[in-house]
Amino acid sequence: MQPKTDRWYSGLLGPVASLYQKAVQARRHAYETSRRPKKRLPRPVISVGNLTVGGTGKTPFVLYLCDKLSGWRHVAILSRGYGRRNPRAYVTLPDARQLDERAPLFFGDEPVMMAKHIANASIHLGPNRWRTGRLALDRAPVDLFILDDGFQHVELHRDLDIVILNGQEDPRRLGVLPAGMLREPAETLRRADIVVISRCTPDGQHQIDLDWVRSLCPNAPIVLARYAIVGAFDLKTGNAVPLDDLRNHPLFAFCGIAEPTSFRDTLTEAGLKLVGHHCYGDHHYFRGRELHDIETEAVAAGAAGLITTEKDAVRILPFRIRGLPIYRLDVKFVVLEGEERLWERIGDALHGR
Repeated sequence: MQPKTDRWYSGLLGPVASLYQKAVQARRHAYETSRRPKKRLPRPVISVGNLTVGGTGKTPFVLYLCDKLSGWRHVAILSRGYGRRNPRAYVTLPDARQLDERAPLFFGDEPVMMAKHIANASIHLGPNRWRTGRLALDRAPVDLFILDDGFQHVELHRDLDIVILNGQEDPRRLGVLPAGMLREPAETLRRADIVVISRCTPDGQHQIDLDWVRSLCPNAPIVLARYAIVGAFDLKTGNAVPLDDLRNHPLFAFCGIAEPTSFRDTLTEAGLKLVGHHCYGDHHYFRGRELHDIETEAVAAGAAGLITTEKDAVRILPFRIRGLPIYRLDVKFVVLEGEERLWERIGDALHGR
């Protein structure tokens, strides 16, 4: 049940949310009826997006796609680079070896994180995805575009729309911006070609009504997935740290992501002992004073170390780490069910071009 304060807040912003929803629908209708024709890129485009404002795990899924495709396709990722200093600039990320600790300020945290993992792929940032794609073609060979966070980006034609849902929340219970977390009404899921339900439990449990999903998009494969721990690393030295070693010490967790609850759940599932946690807003850049305050709180709670996410780690300058060690926890996208149908549909889209 929605808390009373949330119901009051949603009720207050309901009229604004209704106007926002009508504006979004009018804009989309203009493109769907060809009053404003969509632009096309000369290569297949796969869009990866969601219905809500963050929190579904798009970045690990994009990395999963790049890993699977890297052997036979050169992939270009098109992103806005949220949180970078100059969001209107068109830039291509250099090789990961050329990125220093200040790179997130210029490229955004998620593109920098992706750059450290991908092979045979490039990352291009810009406010207009079609223009970004054209620039990408001028700079390097491209066989396939992945449109990062692209479900609401209606100006660009895509060959496949993949929508990721957070398996631990029912989108039908969420309000539309600004009264809730939905960018569009939940029923717009019907535009999806593939539905990925992320953040499932290890045995595949989730909160999504699959009959509801099938009623909206009966031909879309439904993929069940979760995020598994890859390993833990010392942020100061970059060295891997066995999880068994961390399980022997009390830890204090902190993060600046859209779904901090999922991070704490992952830590608990891993058997790590948490003595406290501190959450900041999504894409938060940690300053030296804040890290000092976090450490002070952690020491008071009896922690022997701090732990954060990989996405947060790229926003922490190493020279600001003073006392307690800070560990980052890396995760990867793991399919529990539906992987074969997922790749069949992707293959159909790529070969149908």
